[in-house]
Amino acid sequence: GRQLFLDRRRNLEMRAVVREVGEAMRRAGSLEEIWAGVKRAARALGARGVALTMVERRGGESATRAWSVGFDEAGSDLLRARYSLLGERPDDGAIELGWGDGRSHVERDTEIGVELLCEHVLQALQRLGVAGGAEAGEPARVLPLRR
Repeated sequence: GRQLFLDRRRNLEMRAVVREVGEAMRRAGSLEEIWAGVKRAARALGARGVALTMVERRGGESATRAWSVGFDEAGSDLLRARYSLLGERPDDGAIELGWGDGRSHVERDTEIGVELLCEHVLQALQRLGVAGGAEAGEPARVLPLRR
């Protein structure tokens, strides 16, 4: 009864935030703005730690950019999951999340939220011309790389 209601409400709030972040991503003009959106979505997804790694490719040059927050403070008892932005080439970009609330797995509703977030991020990176590889309009293939 009550727990189901609370879960439902949390899921609706989570999806609303991920949707808003998606809107912001459509306007993002810099990698920093994308990272700000990722951090906001991570909080809504209940994560205490979040990291974004991406490979910037410009004219044959490539550089890895990485941002991370919350992992050091949270210690080692986090459930960590890493989601690849470009599916078959996990090294080209990923979002890593860490939960410290004792959960033993990432439940489906949260996973859906993460998948939507990954798609928003990938589209924003492609629009800024920094994500290599994926064809325009190709959806993110989200692979949980570690459980």
